[in-house]
Amino acid sequence: MICAQCGKEFTPQAAAQKYCSVACRNIQRYGNRKCVVCGKIFTPRQPNQTMCSKECSAEHQRILVRDYKQAHAKHVDYPPKQCVICGKTFKPKSKVHITCSPECRAENNRRLKAARYQANYVADYEPFPPSTHCQNCGRPTTPDIMQGRFCSDDCILQFFTPPRLMKLAILLEDVNK
Repeated sequence: MICAQCGKEFTPQAAAQKYCSVACRNIQRYGNRKCVVCGKIFTPRQPNQTMCSKECSAEHQRILVRDYKQAHAKHVDYPPKQCVICGKTFKPKSKVHITCSPECRAENNRRLKAARYQANYVADYEPFPPSTHCQNCGRPTTPDIMQGRFCSDDCILQFFTPPRLMKLAILLEDVNK
């Protein structure tokens, strides 16, 4: 049989086959087109195909998104502000900007973090007053054990261990003896 598009002789795979290849069939159906992105002539595989490759399709999508963003962008001119870190005057891109550069923003974040830490942890910290007697048993203490709060490691364990666990510890000591 002879191809209806290119005139080449071929052996049909089906009784109704008129073209030697899918490319010849697509040329006949859709014709050759010019890519809207790069301008190259190509044979489409779909009736609505306007780009020659995936790369051109991705580029076309980027162009559409860029054009949409430019058309719908809100161009608001915010009044100049003074940077809270260095004092320079700058033009903010939004109403919440308070620093003029990424370096000043990083310094501001560092200062805010230090202030939060100071407010949450350091301000409430009161060191234990120096003690001369154990908080558990009342015997005299030495300053090297828990800042002088306890006289021995056993008193520390007794003081911080709930009574239920103390009973278990005593039972385990009896079993191990």
